[in-house]
Amino acid sequence: MTSTTKSPTLTEAVNGILTQSELPATLTIEQCAATLAMSMTTFRRKLSQEETSFKLIQNKFLNELCVSALLNDDVKIDALVIKLGYSERATFERAFRSKFGITPVKFRELSVLGHDKAQSHNLAQIAQDMPPL
Repeated sequence: MTSTTKSPTLTEAVNGILTQSELPATLTIEQCAATLAMSMTTFRRKLSQEETSFKLIQNKFLNELCVSALLNDDVKIDALVIKLGYSERATFERAFRSKFGITPVKFRELSVLGHDKAQSHNLAQIAQDMPPL
C-alpha cells in the first residue's frame, strides 16, 4: 500500500514563510520567491494557478495576525503596529477603523467582555474568512 501525502500548496508555503518572519509586513515577493528557490516568473505563475497573489496572501495573513493579536491581552498594540508594518500607531488605528468600523482598543474591549472563548473564536474566524483589503 502506498501512502498518498498531499504536498502543501504554494499558498500554504507562503503562509509558513510569513509565520516564521519576524516582520511579515516587510517581506517582499522577491524574498519569498528566493526562499522557495523559484524565479519570480514561476512564483507568480504558480500563485496564479492557485487563483491568488503574494499580496493577497500577505494581506490576509496580516489581517488574521492583527485580529488574533488583539484577542490576546499580552500583545501590546504598539508592538503589533511595528509587526504589521505601520510607521506609527495613528496610521494603524485609522486603517483598522476603516476596515472594521471600530478602533483596535474598542475591538479588544469587546472581545474581552465576558471572556467567552467561543466569542473569541468567532471573531478570529470572521477575520480568517474576511477577504484582504
